[in-house]
Amino acid sequence: RRSSDLGTTSIFDGKTLNGWEQGPAMYFSVKDGVIDGKGTGKVSGQLLVTDANYGDFRIIVSSNMVLQGGTGHLGICFWGARTTPPGGYGNCKLIIPPGGTSGGLNTWDYKLNGGLKGTTTTGKPAINNGTWNTTEILCFIARGFCRVALNGTAALTYQEPTLSSIMAGPIGLQIHDGTNEEVQYKDVFVDPAPTVDALLTVK
Repeated sequence: RRSSDLGTTSIFDGKTLNGWEQGPAMYFSVKDGVIDGKGTGKVSGQLLVTDANYGDFRIIVSSNMVLQGGTGHLGICFWGARTTPPGGYGNCKLIIPPGGTSGGLNTWDYKLNGGLKGTTTTGKPAINNGTWNTTEILCFIARGFCRVALNGTAALTYQEPTLSSIMAGPIGLQIHDGTNEEVQYKDVFVDPAPTVDALLTVK
């Protein structure tokens, strides 16, 4: 499946997790045509990661926080190491769409254990509380530079100040640690070699 107008290709077939891998907790499955991450009781944070590695990329993905418990939220991780067993954070960079304790659009750096350095707010997107939000992330690894849009509005830029801290790696869809929580993702489209330095979902 291809989103031809945006030059991206689906990396989720709507039926299976082919092309993805997860850790031993096995939180992720396909439910009603979407990727569903669900944990009962104490949930340890984990990623569903792509088999492929990405340096430059454009990803467009819709996410929904179905059930939040405690510190629960969701996110999209990139530029970190692939871990053994799979599903670990590997010092990745995280964009946190709305949902759960994160409130609006947020960021995190798992190497520094704090928000991403070098971010600049570029707009105030509308937030769909309690339902689906669409995030576009465009990144160029040689420059350490990313643009992020939420629901069709440019939201922030990120300029990594320490280029040695990033590497090509898997893209990961997150279920954060918490209690009795459920996250969902759908319409996952990626361009692994973007040539246009602009957010294509911005209206």
